Amino acid sequence: MKLLLIAPPVIIKGPAEGLPLDPIDSTEFSMPQLSVYALCSLLESKGHNVDIIEIGGFSAFMHDFENVVLRYDMLGMTANSFNWPVSRRIICELGKYKDRPLMVVGGIHPTYYDMHIAETTPVDFVIRSEGDYALLDLMDALAGRRTLESVPNLTWKRPTGSAGCEIVRNEESSLLTPDQLNHLPDHAIKRIPAGVYSELPLESSRGCLFSCVFCSIQFRSNWRTFSLPQIFNRVQQAVAQLHKFRNKVVFFTDDCFSTDVNRVAEICEYLEHEVDHAVQFMFEARVTDLLKGDSLERMARARPYQIQVGIEAGYDSGLRKVGKGLTCEQVERFAAKAKELGIIDNIKFGYIVGFPWEGQEEVNQTLRFSSYIQGQYGGLRQIVPLIVTPGTRLLKYPDRFGMVVKPEKFDNFGWHKDAHYFRETHTQDPDVWNTLAETQNKYRRHFRLDLVEQRLYKKFSTINED
Repeated sequence: MKLLLIAPPVIIKGPAEGLPLDPIDSTEFSMPQLSVYALCSLLESKGHNVDIIEIGGFSAFMHDFENVVLRYDMLGMTANSFNWPVSRRIICELGKYKDRPLMVVGGIHPTYYDMHIAETTPVDFVIRSEGDYALLDLMDALAGRRTLESVPNLTWKRPTGSAGCEIVRNEESSLLTPDQLNHLPDHAIKRIPAGVYSELPLESSRGCLFSCVFCSIQFRSNWRTFSLPQIFNRVQQAVAQLHKFRNKVVFFTDDCFSTDVNRVAEICEYLEHEVDHAVQFMFEARVTDLLKGDSLERMARARPYQIQVGIEAGYDSGLRKVGKGLTCEQVERFAAKAKELGIIDNIKFGYIVGFPWEGQEEVNQTLRFSSYIQGQYGGLRQIVPLIVTPGTRLLKYPDRFGMVVKPEKFDNFGWHKDAHYFRETHTQDPDVWNTLAETQNKYRRHFRLDLVEQRLYKKFSTINED
């Protein structure tokens, strides 16, 4: 079968209907979407002919849409909640053609809203959860080697006659075991175009053992690692492709790289001694993990370009409500240790303000704490307003957090920049919003404010500091 895999960009503002969608208005990407290159290699290993459209070729694709898509048997897209509006528009436009290819969509957003997507778009198939082997099973079903009913994780439309159909939601399979993960083929990163991206992503594990209240990752309270030989092989393959990128940086995109202390030691030892010293690495980690043993020392020797740690709240009661398993005292100990090791300038501390329980004093505590840590120890800090995304516990428990958001909200371009959505998911009294704005202005001399975000959020803009 001939397939076209699309990695849509995030586009903030699209036309009211139709195409093209102009990627010039899209959020800038520093990394390619690794999932399409993973699926490409998996499909090719089974004899399928696969092409990829990513952000570098998206504009040309939009302006020659009909001539491109009608050459394929199937069009597949991987979607998160931010690029879903682009995926949806492509699906709806392709659905207008009588002799069109089949359409399948997967990823984190379709996993959470598969029924809504099946009911409101002409998509043929939605794959929920991990799509690696489920997509291969779907290909086998379409070739007549198994039934559609037997394909795990699949939501699909069964014809009922008179051009009608019923939506079928197949059973979900267990998550892939470490052994199954290790038998996945190498990602097709050789296909990534040159000169488009800054850093190269690398996956060495899936999931996170925690389940923070604001987090929308699929595999919460579940963590699985690839084998060390598999990881080392991926590192070497990534390094061989870095000539295509603006920076010699490999980004471990794991939800939590630091989970296993012994694994951190083994990987960092390899990076330190077996990889060209011109290459640097980015990691996402948890403070509590990096305080264990010599994990931070190991990472310090592995030439970190940046280590991103999520702090979220600057007061202990907020950290407990978030579910971080962290205290402010531990954050300070971590910062002191990073400074002692000489890597504090490579640490990015991430904070979030605007949780449902927060008012002026709570926001002030987070801002004061972030200023204290940076002033006392150094490092980078990023403070952003809470953006509530599908799959979070904030949306799962509306009675507890007061948020009721319908799935169609996320069909709109720029939903995460929309003032109405912001008000729906920030249920504080409007006077508190004014307080947040005043607090932001109080810290203006400390922050470099993004002008685009100021215009979009008016009172409560994204704040970045470096």
